[in-house]
Amino acid sequence: MSYEYLVVPFFDQVVEGDFTDEVAQSGCRNLQNLLNQHAAQGWEYYRSEEVLAHTYPGVFSSLAGRPAMSQRYKLMVFRKPA
Repeated sequence: MSYEYLVVPFFDQVVEGDFTDEVAQSGCRNLQNLLNQHAAQGWEYYRSEEVLAHTYPGVFSSLAGRPAMSQRYKLMVFRKPA
């Protein structure tokens, strides 16, 4: 069987403070909403992926000593029969 895939970013971060039960529940609700939203459109959750992206400073920023930065992104992969 062949599938059509949909990849969407999932952002959920703690801005300040400790990782509490309330913060954990908020993250769970956000993920649950994302999954339910796509399921209602006929998409089946398939897997999650993590991508590491590197950003390099421009010429003037590098001359000023600004280092390269790395950031991890969570991606949610959905599929449905093609």
